[in-house]
Amino acid sequence: MQFKSEVTRTLTGVLFVPSLLMLLAVTAFYVFLSQTGADTLRVGVAGRQRLIAQQVLGRAERYRTTGGEVLRDELLAAVAAFDAHLDALRHGGAVADGTLPPLPPEAGAALAQLEQLWPEQRQAALAVASAAPQEARVRALRDLQSATPGLIAAAEAVVRTLDARSRELRRLMLFALGLMAALGVAAAALALALVRAQQRTRARTETALAEGEALHALVLRTSRDGFFSVGPDTRFREVNDAYCRMLGYTRAELLAMRVVDVKAVETPAEIEAHAAQVLAQGHDRFETRHRRKDGTVLEVELSVTAAEVGGEQVFFSFARDVTPRKQAERERMAQLEHQREALVREVHHRIKNNLQGVIGLLRRQADTHPPLRATLEVAMAQVSTMAAVHGLQGRHASEELQLCDLCQSIAAAVATLTGAAVEPLVQRQAARPIRLA
Repeated sequence: MQFKSEVTRTLTGVLFVPSLLMLLAVTAFYVFLSQTGADTLRVGVAGRQRLIAQQVLGRAERYRTTGGEVLRDELLAAVAAFDAHLDALRHGGAVADGTLPPLPPEAGAALAQLEQLWPEQRQAALAVASAAPQEARVRALRDLQSATPGLIAAAEAVVRTLDARSRELRRLMLFALGLMAALGVAAAALALALVRAQQRTRARTETALAEGEALHALVLRTSRDGFFSVGPDTRFREVNDAYCRMLGYTRAELLAMRVVDVKAVETPAEIEAHAAQVLAQGHDRFETRHRRKDGTVLEVELSVTAAEVGGEQVFFSFARDVTPRKQAERERMAQLEHQREALVREVHHRIKNNLQGVIGLLRRQADTHPPLRATLEVAMAQVSTMAAVHGLQGRHASEELQLCDLCQSIAAAVATLTGAAVEPLVQRQAARPIRLA
């Protein structure tokens, strides 16, 4: 920071005034150049105004003598061209050679005389091209002939005014070029002084870089998280002590390995696809598994950043061991699952008890109303079946039960419905688990 501040103060103090003058000179040169180009274009347009004025007169005389639609159209076109050029000179606009900016105020007086004379000549030219009587057209042609010399003289005055302004701007440009040359010499002297100052500060710069590299190495070495960098060939390029301890390898062993050698779940194709995703996003954070040297699996959270170093893409990764956290999460989920199963068993048990109560009520109704016994016995059979299923589910939260248990539940339901003793023969050693649908 001290080095940067010193260089900044030196550059600011030495280069401020010459740089400001150079900027002003370049700006003035650019403005003068654009103005000179515009004046040159204006001189050309004003010069064409003289020719157009002569064309209007010549075409009017020819049309008056020979007639014809072609000559009439040419006369009207010349009038329209004079109008367009006059408007472009005053207000700016597109012409054949480019685009004119609005006329500067100092050239407005000369153009005002041209604008004052043109309407009379324009009216006379249009009268010649009109369908007026012969006598009126002859009179209009005489007016046009008498007014044209004054119009040409006014156009020449505009040309002289604009040409004088252009010469003045050229003189100012030469002055600006001279100033720029002088400032160039001053800049060369300042550059030499800066080179000498740079030589004096180069040693300090190299020292600062060496200290920065040492600090970088210290941060990586003392970090509690693992760090490693990987090149385009997926080989480890740099690893810190924490990552070596995390996997149980030495630094030399890891630097001779590839990422795929420590990945426990991803294939080379999956690693390549994930690397492409990191390149597209610039960074990524995800969880994966690495295999230790002893074969055990380590769950890690990786924070990966891609950067271009020396013309190739390098991946910089920080690895954090999240195995204890993941184990705690699995234990918490197992506890929640156990609580859920206990709740499910309790619900099945209560449903079974309520269904048995319903069976008792149905049996009482069957004894009270003998004509309904057959119908009620069918209902009792269905309810008894549901009670048996809920009873089995309440005993086996995993939804798997032994076939012998199912047979005994069916026998108990039959005994309840019929009032007869039913005792099934079941061999426990041959029991098989089944799953309730």
